[in-house]
Amino acid sequence: MKKTFTFVLLSLISICSYSQKWENGSTRVNIGLGSIYGLGAVGSVDKGIADNISAGVIASVSRYGYFGFNSTYFSVGGRGSYHLGKVLEDAGVKMDKLDAYLGVNVSYFFGTANVNWGAYNGFGGIRPGGHSGLRYQYNDKINVMIEGGWPYSSLGLSFKLGKK
Repeated sequence: MKKTFTFVLLSLISICSYSQKWENGSTRVNIGLGSIYGLGAVGSVDKGIADNISAGVIASVSRYGYFGFNSTYFSVGGRGSYHLGKVLEDAGVKMDKLDAYLGVNVSYFFGTANVNWGAYNGFGGIRPGGHSGLRYQYNDKINVMIEGGWPYSSLGLSFKLGKK
């Protein structure tokens, strides 16, 4: 048990000692599977608009069902993130292979529901939320990403577009 704990601890320290910087003008396309209003898929595009700041769009589709109740949700919205690379580097953490970030989002969701006694269509509304995420740079163009928050949480891939 001590060997396993030591191995995991050293692995985390070595991963955290390498991170990537978010660059103004860089663009990333994120695709993941996750939990939205049930299990589904999440896609987003983030564009660097300033050093350490990105803005973008997000969309999702998910299905949820139990005991004769089934629903399908769709959402589309905007998001903004602050990338923590500079803050963590100033605190002494090297940031060569990781991109840690926090952000806010607002989405419009809509959906349909089917229950044993009929269908209910056309529900929806605006949902504000927040997120935190981490991308690990596999190579110059591909990252593995995990993102948690409300209403979106996902695990997937992030693709860097362009030369920046």
